[in-house]
Amino acid sequence: MAFVLSSCGVAYADDVAVPMHHDGKDGVWFVLEEAQRLNVLARLAPLKDTKIELLDEQLKLAKMEIVNVRIAVDASKELVDLWESTARKIEKRADAAQAKLDAWYRQPVILFTVGALVGMAAAVAVQ
Repeated sequence: MAFVLSSCGVAYADDVAVPMHHDGKDGVWFVLEEAQRLNVLARLAPLKDTKIELLDEQLKLAKMEIVNVRIAVDASKELVDLWESTARKIEKRADAAQAKLDAWYRQPVILFTVGALVGMAAAVAVQ
């Protein structure tokens, strides 16, 4: 990782990097600001790793939430089906009850006619 950071620094500060040899090792001399920037990047790397882990965990939680929402939607659809079925049954019962109320022998005209006939028959029978 240090190689990646240092190579990025070399690419960024190509005009200020000077190759050198020190204690039997080849290296590059940087301007102080570039070295400080690389130092900051090196210190931020673990934080970025932690951020990536947290984002991965957040993604897992979001996926779990999506699954939970889908389960809730499916349960809601089942409840809708149940309520619609119940409403159809109630409507069918109401229609049957209304049909009984609308029977021909319950019509006011029929009841009036039957009452008039019974009344005339009673009047004839009394005389």
